[in-house]
Amino acid sequence: MILDAKVDEMGKMIAGDGGTFHKVEFEALTFYPKLQEIVHGEIV
Repeated sequence: MILDAKVDEMGKMIAGDGGTFHKVEFEALTFYPKLQEIVHGEIV
């Protein structure tokens, strides 16, 4: 889940591509379980 994102206003355009490309700094909340770890909880 992305918690915060800061996007650079100046981007790049590449010929033949309809999008723009921007540098982004972000904070992410991640979950990486250990091998054989048991996690109890409700699935929503």
